Amino acid sequence: MLKLAPSLAMGWILGTALQLQQEDIWTVQRITASALFGLALLVCAWALSKLGPTKSFLCGNKSDLFKGLQHLSLFLGSVALALSFINVRCLLQDHRQLVRDIEGQDISLTGVVASLPVQGVLGVRFKFQVQSARLLDSQRTVHLPAGVDLNWFDREGASMGESRAWADLNPGDTWQFVVRFKVPHGLRNPGGFDEELWLWENGVMATGTIRVGKRDTAPQKLSASWRFPIAQARQSTRSQIASSLSSVDYASQSHGV
Repeated sequence: MLKLAPSLAMGWILGTALQLQQEDIWTVQRITASALFGLALLVCAWALSKLGPTKSFLCGNKSDLFKGLQHLSLFLGSVALALSFINVRCLLQDHRQLVRDIEGQDISLTGVVASLPVQGVLGVRFKFQVQSARLLDSQRTVHLPAGVDLNWFDREGASMGESRAWADLNPGDTWQFVVRFKVPHGLRNPGGFDEELWLWENGVMATGTIRVGKRDTAPQKLSASWRFPIAQARQSTRSQIASSLSSVDYASQSHGV
């Protein structure tokens, strides 16, 4: 059995490499056909392994031919199964069309902050675990990916230090937002960082912006919890460092005056 492992391993590696060259995800019909073809080849390899020893009259060349056909069947079967398996995984993870259908619409979103908020110049970005989502105008339930990236901007504040809109945003907290989603994508930069691929690899199938206009419902914190304790500990440490730096800066300014 160990003698057959290299054929299986090389076939799976080649199938994975071929899938990475695809321009788009296969359809269900094509995935099914590839999986059936791969299983048929594995059955053929099994039949050759059983048939070879029973034919004692086979000469050396024919025996080698049976072994070669067995390895070839295993190799091609592994390629086909790898292609079908990875395409199935991509198909299950792909929510691009779903997000396109609701792009630009206001969604009432409830869920849990699932990461340490990353602060920028005018806002914060964080991962959000969706619990429920519905269209704001029709109240129709919307099915979204389990994990999304949210951006919360404060365009009225001149800097992060002047805005406390998200001061109570902590990992593990349950919040309700009004959000507009878009399909994840990055800048067109051949040979550079592929943000869309990076988001895909991290399971982020949608990115959204929290609506904070005068006519929008204000973000509301519903509850707090001890979920994501590591992220909470990191945020506590970051807050202490920021507080210490602010105290030192204030003291130096007072001393200068």
